[in-house]
Amino acid sequence: MYNIHSTNTDTSHRTKSQEPILKNESHEHP
Repeated sequence: MYNIHSTNTDTSHRTKSQEPILKNESHEHP
């Protein structure tokens, strides 16, 4: 149960961190 929660949190954090990076890359490379 703990593992599932940890993975969920990690995925959520990674997705949020990747979202801005992807948007930034799109702006830098139009």
